[in-house]
Amino acid sequence: MTPFAALTVFAGLPVRDLEISTPWYAELFGRAPDGHPTPQIAEYYLAESRAPEEGTLQLREDAERAGGGLATINVPDITPVADALARLGAEFATQQFPIQAETVSAVTVGTFHDPDGNAVTIVQPHLR
Repeated sequence: MTPFAALTVFAGLPVRDLEISTPWYAELFGRAPDGHPTPQIAEYYLAESRAPEEGTLQLREDAERAGGGLATINVPDITPVADALARLGAEFATQQFPIQAETVSAVTVGTFHDPDGNAVTIVQPHLR
């Protein structure tokens, strides 16, 4: 076993005002947050199962750090994400890159910035 083996990865983005950011992400994801563990946190469970241990994006109200966050989300199809971002007026251009992997032939990648300036990269792997 490797010295460091993760069971899951949890991404958090700092935002200035949760009352502004939450509706924007709700429009992007097509639903209200799945959880609010504290008044300063909104969580979206992104796996199809909506199980938090399988993938969570957490918005945390933290004005000092807002806009400096980075997150990468793998999706099976990037098109619905691009459509939602277009409705929100967010810039989102994608590029496809070949990959020399056993199960993936290429990836389509695009990055958008949320209203606070956090960068979120969306990746669609193209399976062999």
